[in-house]
Amino acid sequence: MEEVFRFIKKILLFLPLAVIFGFPLLLLNSLGEMLSVPQILQKQANPNTPVLIGRAFENDGPDYKLQAVMKFRPEIITLGDSRCNTIRSDFFTKDARFFNACSSIQVMDDFNKFLDLIPPGHEPKFIIMCLDERYFNSALDFDRSDFTQIKGNTLPYKVRMIWRDYKDKKFTFKQLLNYYFSPSRNNFIGLSAIITHNGVRNDGSTYYGQEVENLNDPEYVDRFKGLYSSILNGNGFYKFCDDLDPKIVSSLIEFLTKCRSRNIYVVGYMPPYIHSEMELLKYMGGKEAYLFKARFLVPVIFNKFGFDFFDFSDLSQLGASDEEMIDSQHVGEKASLRLFITMALQNKKLLSYSNDSKFLIEKLFASRNPLAVFKENF
Repeated sequence: MEEVFRFIKKILLFLPLAVIFGFPLLLLNSLGEMLSVPQILQKQANPNTPVLIGRAFENDGPDYKLQAVMKFRPEIITLGDSRCNTIRSDFFTKDARFFNACSSIQVMDDFNKFLDLIPPGHEPKFIIMCLDERYFNSALDFDRSDFTQIKGNTLPYKVRMIWRDYKDKKFTFKQLLNYYFSPSRNNFIGLSAIITHNGVRNDGSTYYGQEVENLNDPEYVDRFKGLYSSILNGNGFYKFCDDLDPKIVSSLIEFLTKCRSRNIYVVGYMPPYIHSEMELLKYMGGKEAYLFKARFLVPVIFNKFGFDFFDFSDLSQLGASDEEMIDSQHVGEKASLRLFITMALQNKKLLSYSNDSKFLIEKLFASRNPLAVFKENF
């Protein structure tokens, strides 16, 4: 009997540890948070089986997107940071092998690094190049993207974050049970995708389910809060910069030179700011002079290579309202479709990949949601 009591005592001693670590580990494994990038790509390989990946404790960015381009070998890609992430495969013909390699590029030279890592003969034929205005701001200090070393977060970190998110009521047991018994559970990988429906589709584009499905959410309604003070004070993405750095311009020219030598056609564009944001940047004058010098110089550079460039810096020129922005930096799907149609109707090569323009325009004006156009199949 004494041995039984000692055994029970040991169990009781280790039970708290089993709960503290066992519960998070079970969740991390069952929700797909522990999957490797190759495992995720295998699940997303079939375009007819929609899989939304939204891992809460990993950044599925540059390494994921590069591996996807290497595995799927798309004919046409979008390349840039997260500001081009709502361009999706529905904009293109069914025969066009499209992938959105957004969130790959942090600084201008990352374009060169990304292309250099793709073996000759495996490169896409067409690149839609999103030139975020901040790439030209030399006052910003961003690390270059790391495409080759996958530095995942540690297990203790993930365990700690699971408990923190549960404590902060970012998910509930009821939501998890609904997921486990849902017939569509295989369509979601990761806690963010499961709880908020925010994540990356098979084609690399981003679905902002939290915003699209909750237009009256106070956080969405108040999404431009602090924007104008950031511009006036030169904070965040709006650090003051009065000139262009020749090294940044040289990196752009180097990338376009490589593309032409590898028979890759490029269409470039600058993504939109809301109209009032753009007007305030103009008002700042010389403090933000880099932006307006870039808007003048970049089209000239593209033209010398025989490539088209589109300046969509002001959202209002697309006929879109501020409601079509996810936040001050990111356009929703509807605004992305507007700029895509504009580019396709003026560039025959892009038009050859585009879905029927009449169909796209009809879908655009039929949509009643300012952030979405196409129906999801999750």
